[in-house]
Amino acid sequence: MNKFQKYAVAGFSIVLMGIGIVHTFASDEKNSATPAAASTAPPAKAENTVVEKTWSVRCPNNTKGSDKKDCEAFDRLEIKSSSARVVEFAVGFPQDNSLKAGMARGVIILPLGILLQSGASMKVDDGKPLAFSSRFCNTSGCFSFVNLDKDILNSMKKGKTLNIFFKTFNNQDAKLPMTLSGFEKALKNIE
Repeated sequence: MNKFQKYAVAGFSIVLMGIGIVHTFASDEKNSATPAAASTAPPAKAENTVVEKTWSVRCPNNTKGSDKKDCEAFDRLEIKSSSARVVEFAVGFPQDNSLKAGMARGVIILPLGILLQSGASMKVDDGKPLAFSSRFCNTSGCFSFVNLDKDILNSMKKGKTLNIFFKTFNNQDAKLPMTLSGFEKALKNIE
């Protein structure tokens, strides 16, 4: 990694932490900060606001009306001012003989600057975590592929929040929460 890339990764991680989308697990603990200390924190700058695109469906341009095998349901967190992706999660039902009937494949694109050797995990609400690792990273982010069985899909349909956990390059625990509102409707459109 050259000097510019190191600064870019560090800067992007600092921006994410500064706007509050990536935070350490310590901030989730009840006794980690007093209300007075929390109220003195400066507000996030408007240009760094993170917005969530609601779950929707996308298909390749050549997909015919009833041919949904190449379509996917997806959600994305992005920085409002630049539309830069923070995280994206896509779910589809590819025609893949390695997948059992009813299983889906998920693609999770995490931000650059994650600690790859630690892997990552996702958890619906207070459910059981599902561990995964990134297969590769490029300038678009770090790509992970997960097989989602019926139980996981059902928990996502009924759940409120999907939390994605990972470690940043400087070994800090981080969590990216994504809403599951609209997931069931989007998934029904591609099944």
